Amino acid sequence: MKKLLNLLLAIVLITGCFSGCAKNENNSQVETYSKKDLTVEKIGDYGDLKLPFANGEKIEIVIATDLTNLNDSLIVKELRKRTGADIDITEIPVSAEKDKINTIIAGGDLPHIMNAGTSAGDIGIQGGFVALDKNLDLMPNFKKIFYDETEKYQTVDFTKWLQAEDGHIYQFPVWDIQREVNHGFLYRKDIFDKHGIKMWNSTEEFYETLKELKNLYPDSIPLTSKNKMELFMDFAGMWNIRSYKPWTPYFDEETGVWKQSLTDPKMKEIADFIKKLYNEKLLDPEFLTITTPQWTSNMTNKNRSFISFDWIGRLDPLTIQSAESVPGYDLRFGNPIGTGKLRTLDKVWGGQSVANIENKEIAMKLLDYLLSESGAILATMGVEGVTYKLGDNGKAQYLGMESEKEISTTTLGAKYGLFALPQIRYDKRSKYYDYTEREQEAQDLINNKADGGYNPFDPVLVFTGEELEIVNEIQPKLKKAAEEFYMQYITGVKSWEEWLKQSEKLGSDELVKIYNQAYVRNYK
Repeated sequence: MKKLLNLLLAIVLITGCFSGCAKNENNSQVETYSKKDLTVEKIGDYGDLKLPFANGEKIEIVIATDLTNLNDSLIVKELRKRTGADIDITEIPVSAEKDKINTIIAGGDLPHIMNAGTSAGDIGIQGGFVALDKNLDLMPNFKKIFYDETEKYQTVDFTKWLQAEDGHIYQFPVWDIQREVNHGFLYRKDIFDKHGIKMWNSTEEFYETLKELKNLYPDSIPLTSKNKMELFMDFAGMWNIRSYKPWTPYFDEETGVWKQSLTDPKMKEIADFIKKLYNEKLLDPEFLTITTPQWTSNMTNKNRSFISFDWIGRLDPLTIQSAESVPGYDLRFGNPIGTGKLRTLDKVWGGQSVANIENKEIAMKLLDYLLSESGAILATMGVEGVTYKLGDNGKAQYLGMESEKEISTTTLGAKYGLFALPQIRYDKRSKYYDYTEREQEAQDLINNKADGGYNPFDPVLVFTGEELEIVNEIQPKLKKAAEEFYMQYITGVKSWEEWLKQSEKLGSDELVKIYNQAYVRNYK
């Protein structure tokens, strides 16, 4: 893929820019608001950014979504009027996102804004995307949150985390969207209550609980999962193997050094535990190959499965789905095992890139607006008095949704185009943070732990070009080999000693050495 990018971008740079340079014909007349309609009191704070900042220039955006006709949505129309940009959205199906994005990249005809994922750095270095850190004067909100007031906004390590090999940033960040408690054990409280089973408080109690359920229901598979090999990483997060990225070295706070997660004694403890559950038929024997429909069938069956590791957003849908077939069905969030703490999601991660074509300045300002408080309100709540009003509890109450059986981010997207713009920032008063009783219970369970509910984040590292080349050569081979080995270890085909020798041959020790020298350089 990288060679293909090199070839395409070489052609592009010789001719001056992507074919998108000639896209702007500026035939569209965008109606914009007057300054009196763009006050902080009316639309929220947008910092030092000036609105409107465009004069009908077309800005093309590619978005992965299963929604359609976003260009005609209320939110996109409102965004045009506030910014003056003629926003033109192309939707691509979420299921085909990777293939569609690769096709766009290979074609070289980039839109102004798109999420290129891991390819962003390579394309940016070769001139296809804008180096955002070189354009801070155009993006006052970006500058404030990620450069000037990093302690206040908890973005201290952001510039390290998203740097490309040349030290520049080619992805506009997604900031502070995730809920603190997002993934963990979901369990059938109705079954527990029926048999007087108390929720577990340790790894051993978790094991004993699974055994008790198996004794009560011999034909059941008490623990199921649709996460396949990622189940190992789900467990690793509870054992405080909080990898920089999944299946990579992790930082050991006790010793202050990076260690290889894939061969760590704690990882063997996890593998042995999963192996024991597998051998005793307490874990779904098909957990490595199971499909989502099969998993759903297990979890909604009266007496088939009782515990899974998954997203809290499934608590209510599965309970509702099972209401008629399994009276009393009640899915709840359970305690973590291992250290008794969870791994929470990153506060910042990479998002959209801006193509290095005509009107790129407007595209950058558009993303900067979405990063502002005003942009977050528009993207997730809309227009006050039109799509929402604030209730007595300070949360958004969405208007015009009386006929909807359920108000969700999906139904709000279909009706108004909410939660459909490029993810940048969400307003905490929006539906996304309007927890159901079960979701709030999950937040409280972890956040109210006396010793803290979360394992710490790893430090963020920046590798040199030479280091990154070695990391990118070793890590994929290790990951692939690890996935094959763990399956063989669980089924008793290979031993742990064989894995230690194999991983060493694949460069495991060299990889950890690079992580530690980068850590010393970055932090000491």
